[in-house]
Amino acid sequence: MEYYSHEMEDAVFRIDRNDGKEWTPAKRWDYSEKKLMRGSEFLVSKQSDLVLGNPDYHSLPEKITKEEYDTFGVTWVFDSHSSDRIPIEPGR
Repeated sequence: MEYYSHEMEDAVFRIDRNDGKEWTPAKRWDYSEKKLMRGSEFLVSKQSDLVLGNPDYHSLPEKITKEEYDTFGVTWVFDSHSSDRIPIEPGR
């Protein structure tokens, strides 16, 4: 299993390249609701821009650890104005 962040999409995803499936789990932060979209993980196509990125816009996923994947939307998210990671305030 490999884990990735895509800061321009405010998302993380995990992928098993050997499973033969077209879909992979992802998590995306919703800034207006201040929570993970759909409450947790949801499936995205392995051919989506979230997974493949878009080199024309310098929007590419980067490898992260399993711990970073697991804690995304729980203890940290991407800053809405930069690529920095920021902690989530308690009670959100």
